[in-house]
Amino acid sequence: MIRKLINKLRLIFSRLKFKYKLTIYFTLFGLLVGHLSFIFYTTAATNHLKKVVSHVADDWLENNSLPPDIIERSVGKEFDEKLNIVFPFISILKNQIPEDKNENEDKKILIYYYSNSSSRWFKLFRDDSGLIGKKEIPHEEEAAVISAIGKGRVSYSDSVFYGKSDNINFWINLTRPQDKNIYIGRIISSRKGAMKFIGGGEVILLYGLALFLVSLFLSKGIARHISTPISRLSSQAAGLASGNLDIRTEIVSKDEIGDLSVSINRMADSIKSNLESMNERMEAISVMNRIDKAVLSSISRHDLIDRVTFIVSDLFKDCMVALAMAEMDKESYIILSHYIKGVKGDKGKGVSLPFNKLGKGNIEKHKSFFIINKNIDADYLHFLDSYIGEDFLHLMNLPIYLDEVYIGSLIVGKDINEAFTDFEIETLKALADQTGVAMKSVKFFEEKENLFLGVLLALSKTIDTKSRWTSGHSERVASYAGKLAVKMGMGESFINDLRISASLHDIGKIGVPEAILDKPALLSGEEYDVIKRHPQAGVLIVEDIPGHEKFINGILFHHEAWDGSGYPYGLEGRGIPLMGRLIAVADVYDSLISDRPYRNGMELDKALAIMVSEKGRKLDPAIVDLMIEIIENEKE
Repeated sequence: MIRKLINKLRLIFSRLKFKYKLTIYFTLFGLLVGHLSFIFYTTAATNHLKKVVSHVADDWLENNSLPPDIIERSVGKEFDEKLNIVFPFISILKNQIPEDKNENEDKKILIYYYSNSSSRWFKLFRDDSGLIGKKEIPHEEEAAVISAIGKGRVSYSDSVFYGKSDNINFWINLTRPQDKNIYIGRIISSRKGAMKFIGGGEVILLYGLALFLVSLFLSKGIARHISTPISRLSSQAAGLASGNLDIRTEIVSKDEIGDLSVSINRMADSIKSNLESMNERMEAISVMNRIDKAVLSSISRHDLIDRVTFIVSDLFKDCMVALAMAEMDKESYIILSHYIKGVKGDKGKGVSLPFNKLGKGNIEKHKSFFIINKNIDADYLHFLDSYIGEDFLHLMNLPIYLDEVYIGSLIVGKDINEAFTDFEIETLKALADQTGVAMKSVKFFEEKENLFLGVLLALSKTIDTKSRWTSGHSERVASYAGKLAVKMGMGESFINDLRISASLHDIGKIGVPEAILDKPALLSGEEYDVIKRHPQAGVLIVEDIPGHEKFINGILFHHEAWDGSGYPYGLEGRGIPLMGRLIAVADVYDSLISDRPYRNGMELDKALAIMVSEKGRKLDPAIVDLMIEIIENEKE
């Protein structure tokens, strides 16, 4: 029966005029393209969501400034925008923790956690009053959560989409190293099928009718007798229009159709060449835009240098890219950032190239653009390779200037025997100039930051000097904290940030009355509460300084105690940021040996004995030991 119906339809179709056949073809083609476009669009949206989820999950894992188990601590609190940082993906997806009864959202975020204290799994929800609550999950749901844990940091269900409505689940392990519990995020994304997406039967009918009418209109412009070469050329044109620029049609004919075939092939070659060139230039423009954005988000010159090097390396993935800054005071070049084929390298980073090794002529040479290879200045190429620790066949030097003063070079090398193209040279020159402009912006940023810090440091000294009991206290705490960090082998950047933080650690006391600061007796409960507010008050004072995140931990956490009895958050052990623990030890030591309204400064031995007694209670035991070692060495 079906076969007879098919044969009858074939017979009817074979008797139709070609223009009507073409109308049917256009209609079917349009419907197919529309359906495939819908599938591709939905698949692309799913893949984009995967990237967003993975990126936010990585950011969350690196966010160690929040207290341990901050997600569990939010239970019982009212959900608002302030909790976006606690619950990743909430602000990204413009969603929130669902209500307990809500099961019909297109995108729903669920947060699970395993409580080590009760050995049970819970799911967070918002109750009728807007508070975040928790409830134990059933065994089936628990099995799904446990299964997701073993699949890695981020996992998801099968994402292949065929046009039928379905749901896709994203599982994210939100557990950080400092968390005692296990935290799992789940994003349920509903994907609409084609029928539901378009809107139902009537809309589909109108959509098909519109396609039919458009196809009919196009077919009227086609001649009655369309030959096979025209059909081939038509197919080629459709392929080119869809983006496939590799289609070619060879028609051996000396008439207009043959000329048209040659013209179409030439046009395809030209379009492909121009499109490739345009894409390359668009990538270069995109890199310049990324450098501009890096300026806005960089917190220091070194940070900008590393970002710029990565951005350039990302464009030239088959090259080594390094930024060598000329340090005139040290009479040497320092390679501050180094990427090899898009991957950060450590082999050449930090390498120093003394000016006396390079020679005066080569120093002047680096102030101008040049390219060297195995045939041009091979000896100097070999010399640079030996210092950088690579083996390049081609190397390009692009000077960077700041306010017309040479400050360093962008170095690009190739380890393959392929010369730099004109496009690469032109683009890299523009990027070197862009880097100079970016460095100027960062210089202004650093000057502004230093001005802010200078004002605050002067304000901190004013706070110290308004009481004879605390004069010079912040400076001494900064000195002790810096010595401790050096003893621990911390990096120069951390030590500098630590000293700034220690110098400002009591800046919040500007709001504490002198009567409390200089009181010769024990403080009352109310007075102590006023004192306890100064860490958070200090944060409010410095939060407008660009890059304040680098040193805020010492201001906020220097009164937290190792055993959890401190303030303002009651953190304990290694849950207290290192900067806070270092300043705490330095602060206690200086307070013990200094005069106070209610007592004289203690003898050194007595002060050290008290610090030993506070090991494991108020202070980090390991840092106390380092402090005692420093003091003993200074005595000698």
